[in-house]
Amino acid sequence: MGPDEWRRLRAVRLRALSGAPGAFASRLEHEQARAAGEWRRWATPTAARTTFAAVEGPRWVGIATGVLDERGDVADLVGMWVDPDRRRRGAGRSLALAVVGWAATAGAAEVRLWVVGENAPARLCYERAGFRATGRVQPLPRDAAVLEVEMRRAVEPPTARVRSHRPDPRSAPDPALAD
Repeated sequence: MGPDEWRRLRAVRLRALSGAPGAFASRLEHEQARAAGEWRRWATPTAARTTFAAVEGPRWVGIATGVLDERGDVADLVGMWVDPDRRRRGAGRSLALAVVGWAATAGAAEVRLWVVGENAPARLCYERAGFRATGRVQPLPRDAAVLEVEMRRAVEPPTARVRSHRPDPRSAPDPALAD
């Protein structure tokens, strides 16, 4: 995603908030009032934040954002949403794993998220991506009657990719490697 895709990001985010207003800390009215510059900043990846889109053909069917905490050792997965017509088809798991992969390259040791406790399908999606409930709960910032459940998963550091080299058996042995 890049700054030129802010309109698509805005459209998906507004669809998410209008379709599932109780799942997010933000309100539709607040997001509709955001200036174009704010949307451009959101769509522009930085070392501390990036957003991924699930795309089918020309259509964006989901989004998820990763944000590093102040120390850089924990990344928060925030604002995840998948179009209801595309749920249970792997897009949510792929988005969550994209954030986990980004967190690994950013140096985080784990990824944390908060999900509405009664949203069993979302919790199952996160569990399938390796997240586990920690036992911590908190009220949803915009509605204290709704509880969110914290889920976390460890991040495996990126591994170096090593290719093995097989010498051509027809070539002469390298004298530098001789005993």
